[in-house]
Amino acid sequence: MLSPTLLNIYTNDQPTEQHTRHFLYTDNLTLSAQHETFKAVEDILNEEMERLDEYYKSNHLKPNSSKTETCSFHLRNRKVKRALRD
Repeated sequence: MLSPTLLNIYTNDQPTEQHTRHFLYTDNLTLSAQHETFKAVEDILNEEMERLDEYYKSNHLKPNSSKTETCSFHLRNRKVKRALRD
């Protein structure tokens, strides 16, 4: 099968930012960031998504936005319903 090999070639040099971690499995990419405030995490992840968007466009790749999900983990119960903004 050539597709997984081509995907690995295309995605192997994705840009990474020092405050995020990338986890790649098959054709799925997970980005994670850690900070003390939601705003900082949102800013970090939004910047990373902009970099990846530019990378994908320049390499003629199209991520499937209908499969995109966000979630947050925290230890502050009063912010349990807080959602990350797009």
